[in-house]
Amino acid sequence: MARLQNADLARALRVVQTVAEARDPDEFARVVPRRLAELVPSDVIVLNEVDLSEGRTMYVAEPESFVVPPELEQRLIELSDEHPLIHYYMTTGDGSAKRISDFWTQAEFHASRIYKLLYQLLGVEYQIALTLPAPRPIVVAIVASRSDKDFSERDRSVLNLLRPHLIQSWYNVRDQHHLRSLLSVASAATEDSGAEVVVLSDPPHELTPGALVSLYRHFGPPTPAGPLPARVDRWIGAQRSRLADSDSLELLKPLRGGSGGQRVVLRYLPAQEDHPGALLHSCIEIGQRLAQLH
Repeated sequence: MARLQNADLARALRVVQTVAEARDPDEFARVVPRRLAELVPSDVIVLNEVDLSEGRTMYVAEPESFVVPPELEQRLIELSDEHPLIHYYMTTGDGSAKRISDFWTQAEFHASRIYKLLYQLLGVEYQIALTLPAPRPIVVAIVASRSDKDFSERDRSVLNLLRPHLIQSWYNVRDQHHLRSLLSVASAATEDSGAEVVVLSDPPHELTPGALVSLYRHFGPPTPAGPLPARVDRWIGAQRSRLADSDSLELLKPLRGGSGGQRVVLRYLPAQEDHPGALLHSCIEIGQRLAQLH
């Protein structure tokens, strides 16, 4: 590990302070590439999220003018098993900064399909990347690329120095975003006195303790493919289709169930900008209901 100069340490501290002020994942994704570009000069720095199972990529780049054509985004997914940095992370779990040149000579890189079909078209000759914690098979990486010269041990040391602080900020912005989502759902559900609330995050989150257990008791166990009962999953899909159909005047319909002396009503709270939607689960004793009617 290269020894960093005092100037590098001071600049790294300023980056840590700025990134720590990010309030949500989108702001974090914008700030990190821009500030890292000041410390590790590159042609482009990208904060990249690759979902290997869904075949999906999302990225934020510095400079913002850098754009990867959609067909090349898909090519990265298709060739991910052959990418030395992705392969190394997926097999070892080591997210520290690594260069392509740590694994391949320049001749081996040029002979690879990932160079011929992807990086040559983007003008990338050298690359270094570090990863942030994410549930597999999602890879969240900060990737710096150059066309003229390889990254130095000083560059690696800077990135490894920053990585624990970036991870802490990454956890913070996700937790803050999750908390704001829960508070927003709680606010939207306050009119449903006594309702149990399941936030439709990934995975679903009980805003009221025991809400998922109650859901399973009345609507069946979760399916092998997901965390919700099959009947509930189909019903949510139908509610979302109603909302997506701009020509439809249909109202959202509750899902009713229950057994014995209980009746259960499940209502869908649609997703908003600040929360992912929720299930409001109300259960009432039939005797209590009859008393209310009289």
